[in-house]
Amino acid sequence: MKLGTKISLGVIVGGLLGIGLYLYRQSVLLQSICYDFLTITYLGTENGVAKINTALRFTNYADYPITLKRYKIDVLVDNQKVGELDAELKEVIPARGTKDLSFIATAKTDVMLQVGIQTILEQLIDQTQSVLQIKGTAAISTGIVSIKDYPIDYTATTGELLEGLKNEGESCKKIT
Repeated sequence: MKLGTKISLGVIVGGLLGIGLYLYRQSVLLQSICYDFLTITYLGTENGVAKINTALRFTNYADYPITLKRYKIDVLVDNQKVGELDAELKEVIPARGTKDLSFIATAKTDVMLQVGIQTILEQLIDQTQSVLQIKGTAAISTGIVSIKDYPIDYTATTGELLEGLKNEGESCKKIT
Protein backbone atom coordinates (compact mmCIF):
# COMPACT_ATOMS: atom_id res chain seq x y z
CA MET A 1 0.00 0.00 0.00
CA LYS A 2 1.38 3.39 -0.95
CA LEU A 3 2.17 6.01 1.70
CA GLY A 4 -0.44 8.42 0.29
CA THR A 5 -3.14 5.76 0.53
CA LYS A 6 -2.17 4.96 4.13
CA ILE A 7 -2.30 8.64 5.08
CA SER A 8 -5.67 9.09 3.36
CA LEU A 9 -7.07 6.01 5.08
CA GLY A 10 -5.75 7.25 8.45
CA VAL A 11 -7.34 10.65 7.95
CA ILE A 12 -10.69 9.09 7.02
CA VAL A 13 -10.68 6.67 9.98
CA GLY A 14 -9.58 9.47 12.34
CA GLY A 15 -12.26 11.77 10.99
CA LEU A 16 -14.99 9.15 11.40
CA LEU A 17 -13.80 8.41 14.94
CA GLY A 18 -13.83 12.15 15.75
CA ILE A 19 -17.34 12.58 14.36
CA GLY A 20 -18.56 9.55 16.31
CA LEU A 21 -17.09 10.89 19.57
CA TYR A 22 -18.59 14.33 18.89
CA LEU A 23 -22.07 12.87 18.31
CA TYR A 24 -21.79 10.73 21.45
CA ARG A 25 -20.68 13.72 23.55
CA GLN A 26 -23.52 15.86 22.23
CA SER A 27 -26.13 13.20 23.01
CA VAL A 28 -24.76 12.93 26.57
CA LEU A 29 -24.91 16.72 26.90
CA LEU A 30 -28.55 16.73 25.82
CA GLN A 31 -29.34 14.56 28.84
CA SER A 32 -27.90 17.23 31.16
CA ILE A 33 -30.98 19.44 31.28
CA CYS A 34 -33.21 19.83 34.32
CA TYR A 35 -36.48 21.67 35.00
CA ASP A 36 -38.10 23.19 38.09
CA PHE A 37 -41.79 24.11 38.39
CA LEU A 38 -42.14 27.77 39.37
CA THR A 39 -45.84 28.67 39.22
CA ILE A 40 -49.17 27.45 37.93
CA THR A 41 -51.73 30.20 37.22
CA TYR A 42 -55.36 29.86 36.10
CA LEU A 43 -55.92 32.24 33.17
CA GLY A 44 -59.68 31.81 32.72
CA THR A 45 -62.11 29.96 30.50
CA GLU A 46 -63.24 30.62 26.96
CA ASN A 47 -65.60 28.48 24.85
CA GLY A 48 -65.52 25.62 27.36
CA VAL A 49 -61.72 25.46 27.43
CA ALA A 50 -59.77 26.51 30.51
CA LYS A 51 -56.26 27.92 30.12
CA ILE A 52 -53.54 27.45 32.71
CA ASN A 53 -50.10 29.08 32.58
CA THR A 54 -47.27 26.88 33.83
CA ALA A 55 -43.89 28.53 34.42
CA LEU A 56 -40.77 26.36 34.43
CA ARG A 57 -37.10 27.10 34.98
CA PHE A 58 -34.79 25.06 32.76
CA THR A 59 -31.20 24.50 33.85
CA ASN A 60 -28.57 23.51 31.30
CA TYR A 61 -25.42 21.93 32.77
CA ALA A 62 -23.79 21.45 29.36
CA ASP A 63 -21.05 23.61 27.90
CA TYR A 64 -23.23 24.27 24.84
CA PRO A 65 -26.63 25.95 24.46
CA ILE A 66 -29.63 23.63 24.15
CA THR A 67 -32.61 24.49 21.97
CA LEU A 68 -36.13 23.48 22.99
CA LYS A 69 -38.06 22.97 19.74
CA ARG A 70 -41.35 21.30 20.66
CA TYR A 71 -43.27 19.85 23.56
CA LYS A 72 -46.29 17.55 23.83
CA ILE A 73 -47.37 16.96 27.40
CA ASP A 74 -50.49 15.51 29.03
CA VAL A 75 -51.77 16.49 32.48
CA LEU A 76 -53.45 13.59 34.29
CA VAL A 77 -55.26 13.28 37.61
CA ASP A 78 -55.65 9.70 38.79
CA ASN A 79 -54.75 8.53 35.26
CA GLN A 80 -57.54 10.64 33.70
CA LYS A 81 -56.38 13.22 31.16
CA VAL A 82 -57.54 16.68 32.21
CA GLY A 83 -55.29 18.92 30.13
CA GLU A 84 -52.51 19.15 27.59
CA LEU A 85 -49.65 21.29 26.42
CA ASP A 86 -48.67 21.06 22.76
CA ALA A 87 -46.66 23.62 20.85
CA GLU A 88 -43.69 24.25 18.60
CA LEU A 89 -41.20 26.89 19.63
CA LYS A 90 -37.53 27.78 19.44
CA GLU A 91 -36.19 28.70 22.87
CA VAL A 92 -32.47 28.55 23.59
CA ILE A 93 -31.31 27.60 27.07
CA PRO A 94 -27.83 29.11 27.44
CA ALA A 95 -24.74 27.01 28.08
CA ARG A 96 -24.25 26.41 31.82
CA GLY A 97 -27.23 28.67 32.49
CA THR A 98 -30.94 28.86 33.22
CA LYS A 99 -33.98 30.18 31.41
CA ASP A 100 -37.54 30.68 32.67
CA LEU A 101 -40.26 29.72 30.19
CA SER A 102 -44.05 29.84 30.37
CA PHE A 103 -46.34 27.30 28.77
CA ILE A 104 -50.10 27.46 28.29
CA ALA A 105 -52.02 24.28 29.10
CA THR A 106 -55.57 23.80 27.89
CA ALA A 107 -58.27 21.68 29.50
CA LYS A 108 -61.93 21.04 28.84
CA THR A 109 -63.71 22.89 31.63
CA ASP A 110 -66.30 20.18 32.32
CA VAL A 111 -63.67 17.43 32.71
CA MET A 112 -61.45 19.69 34.81
CA LEU A 113 -64.35 20.62 37.14
CA GLN A 114 -65.52 17.02 37.48
CA VAL A 115 -62.05 15.73 38.33
CA GLY A 116 -61.35 18.75 40.56
CA ILE A 117 -64.52 18.29 42.63
CA GLN A 118 -63.94 14.53 42.88
CA THR A 119 -60.36 15.11 44.03
CA ILE A 120 -61.39 17.67 46.68
CA LEU A 121 -64.15 15.42 48.04
CA GLU A 122 -61.85 12.40 48.19
CA GLN A 123 -59.20 14.45 49.98
CA LEU A 124 -61.63 15.96 52.51
CA ILE A 125 -64.00 13.06 53.16
CA ASP A 126 -61.99 9.88 52.65
CA GLN A 127 -58.56 11.50 53.00
CA THR A 128 -57.67 9.65 49.80
CA GLN A 129 -54.97 11.42 47.87
CA SER A 130 -55.22 11.83 44.13
CA VAL A 131 -52.14 11.69 41.94
CA LEU A 132 -51.24 14.51 39.52
CA GLN A 133 -48.99 13.48 36.64
CA ILE A 134 -47.40 15.62 33.98
CA LYS A 135 -46.11 13.29 31.28
CA GLY A 136 -44.91 13.79 27.77
CA THR A 137 -41.96 14.55 25.58
CA ALA A 138 -39.97 17.47 24.29
CA ALA A 139 -37.77 17.87 21.23
CA ILE A 140 -34.39 19.36 22.13
CA SER A 141 -31.12 19.82 20.26
CA THR A 142 -27.56 21.04 20.56
CA GLY A 143 -25.21 21.38 17.62
CA ILE A 144 -26.22 18.80 15.03
CA VAL A 145 -27.57 16.29 17.57
CA SER A 146 -31.22 16.24 18.57
CA ILE A 147 -33.55 14.17 20.73
CA LYS A 148 -37.16 14.14 19.53
CA ASP A 149 -38.60 12.44 22.60
CA TYR A 150 -36.83 13.78 25.69
CA PRO A 151 -39.04 12.54 28.57
CA ILE A 152 -40.96 14.93 30.82
CA ASP A 153 -42.37 13.17 33.88
CA TYR A 154 -43.52 14.79 37.13
CA THR A 155 -45.74 13.16 39.75
CA ALA A 156 -47.16 14.49 43.03
CA THR A 157 -50.07 13.59 45.29
CA THR A 158 -52.70 16.15 46.26
CA GLY A 159 -51.33 16.06 49.80
CA GLU A 160 -47.85 16.93 48.57
CA LEU A 161 -49.24 19.74 46.43
CA LEU A 162 -51.31 21.13 49.30
CA GLU A 163 -48.31 21.05 51.62
CA GLY A 164 -46.03 22.50 48.97
CA LEU A 165 -43.56 19.63 49.26
CA LYS A 166 -43.00 19.15 45.56
CA ASN A 167 -43.47 22.58 44.06
CA GLU A 168 -39.80 22.62 43.10
CA GLY A 169 -40.11 19.99 40.33
CA GLU A 170 -36.86 18.07 40.05
CA SER A 171 -35.04 20.54 42.34
CA CYS A 172 -32.22 21.17 39.91
CA LYS A 173 -28.73 21.35 41.38
CA LYS A 174 -26.74 24.57 41.15
CA ILE A 175 -24.43 24.94 38.17
CA THR A 176 -20.82 24.50 39.23
